[in-house]
Amino acid sequence: MAKNSIGFALSIVNKFAGSDIANKLHLTKPAEKIAYYSTRTGYQVLSSANQRIQKVKSLIFAPDAGTSKSRHLFDLRLTQEQQQIFDTLIHFSQNDVKPAAADADALKRLPGALLSAGLKLGLEKHALPLSYGGTGIVSQLTSVLMAEALAWGDMGCALRLLSNYSVIRLLNQYGSPVQQTAYLKLLANPQKHTATLAISEPTPFFDPTSLTTRVEQTKNGYKISGHKNCVPGHADLFLVAATLPDDSHGLFFVDRQLKGVTVSKDPAMGLNSAGLVQISMQDVTLDSWARLGDKSFNWPEVLDQSSLMWCAMAVGASQAVLDYMLPYCNQRQAFGEPISHRQAVAFSLADMATELEAMRLLTYRAASKAEQQLDYHRETYLARVQCNHHAIQIASKAIQLLGGQGYTDKHPVERLYRDLRAIALLHNGLHA
Repeated sequence: MAKNSIGFALSIVNKFAGSDIANKLHLTKPAEKIAYYSTRTGYQVLSSANQRIQKVKSLIFAPDAGTSKSRHLFDLRLTQEQQQIFDTLIHFSQNDVKPAAADADALKRLPGALLSAGLKLGLEKHALPLSYGGTGIVSQLTSVLMAEALAWGDMGCALRLLSNYSVIRLLNQYGSPVQQTAYLKLLANPQKHTATLAISEPTPFFDPTSLTTRVEQTKNGYKISGHKNCVPGHADLFLVAATLPDDSHGLFFVDRQLKGVTVSKDPAMGLNSAGLVQISMQDVTLDSWARLGDKSFNWPEVLDQSSLMWCAMAVGASQAVLDYMLPYCNQRQAFGEPISHRQAVAFSLADMATELEAMRLLTYRAASKAEQQLDYHRETYLARVQCNHHAIQIASKAIQLLGGQGYTDKHPVERLYRDLRAIALLHNGLHA
């Protein structure tokens, strides 16, 4: 009832904001602000209410198999809460992220006001269990929607704001009771404690199934040595991927302040707003419980879930490219008519839209199968291949359509091109 009432009220405000009456009375901007802040507030209220509802349901009702989605259907219908989350983050990207994206790229970090607004969204609640103040609902599709909506504003911002969320998801999935007790409560407060996933290494032809960072088991724990690059630099706790003596792979909690850990700036082509760093570890001593997971730990699945989030970011940023180019090509005049009337331009835009839709559907299909607890490795691989190839092609075509101006920072496409180049290269920071 609350969701329907809030949704009805917000729909009225949104319709008024887009009406001719609001435009004539010069009330469009105030109405848009009301819609944005109402949506964000409503989202926070619903998240809090949903936590209480889930607690009551878990005490009273058993799961009803008859109401679940079919395990054999590609069902992309969003729940009301998923739609609310997506709409809220799109509003946040439009009103907070996009206006600050160029400054964040130049500063190589998120401006204080943007970071503060992003942390207030409380994204971590959607990864935390009920006992730690979260919603208690695990949803790969929700994770993908969050990454897409934030990357539509700026990919580096999405990487920064979803780092804690991703580590919490891994802790929920593989963490021991000791690790969950030690870290979940801390990471629930991202204003004070932050963590991120570190996988990529500064080696040619990097392969996440052949890591050069290695761990040795000692009498009292582990020793880890190696290098990681292009890691979001805000974190005080790193979840580092490494190879064990038996050539299997694992994730290890490494505190930034430990002896032997060196963190240095790692200037990169894109994702500058995430403040990327390189981590060097030389015989760093770790506790016996620093390793995440036990025999149930599944490294290929970790990579698949990381890939899902990078694909979602590719979809969001590519959508931002297309959203910028369509009005530009319709408004830019050449030979007395919009350049979109030229077949070569129209065909390029159509190709961009087609490639983007294929990226989105493959990503959603993989997330949908993951949510239904079906095997989704093949679908994730197909989505990553599609995004690796076509995300950068979409940005490249946009620069070509802009001509010489596309090579300058007068248009956001130049920054989006640099960010999208990371899709085919990195695995850091994100987990669905």
